[in-house]
Formats: sequence, C-alpha cells, structure tokens
Amino acid sequence: MVLTLSLFSRWPVLEGDNWWRGHSAAFLKYLNLSPDVLRRGRVNQAKCEAAYFIVVLHHLKSVVIAVRGTETPEDLITDGLGRECNLTAEDLDGFIK
Repeated sequence: MVLTLSLFSRWPVLEGDNWWRGHSAAFLKYLNLSPDVLRRGRVNQAKCEAAYFIVVLHHLKSVVIAVRGTETPEDLITDGLGRECNLTAEDLDGFIK
C-alpha cells in the first residue's frame, strides 16, 4: 500500500495516536477496512478510560464499538466502572452521518 497525502488526510485523528497515525493504520489494515469507516477512538490507556475504536459499516448497517480488554490491574477498576446502556438512533446520529 502506497501512502499518499489524500489517503493520510482521510484517517481520523485518534486520541493518543502517533503523528503518522500508525495505530489507526494498523487497526484498519488488520481488519482490511478503508479509512472512511473509522469514526473515533482512543489508543492510549488512561485511568478510568479504556482504549476503543468506533467503526461504521454502512454496507452492513452496523456501528461497531470495539473496546480493548483487561490488560493491567488498573483495567480491573475500569471494568468495574463500566455499565450497560442502550443507544438510541439520536445517540448514533453523529457517527452515521
């Protein structure tokens, strides 16, 4: 894959990603997805904030929220603070459009 400026500018800026957006590029390459499906994410792990990616797959009419699993003892605290919530169409409106 040849890195062009137009392709690079389509990748979203993720929290904690390096300046050449290597984490988002690796994530998209591993899943074989184009850069326009990645909407938001956080690469760095902070206290009580999990690393995540949000992907919109229009052809499947799906929004995928991928959260990194437990890796450290601090992650156990983050896991315990998590809660289930239902998302409405209004909640997802900003990701889909």
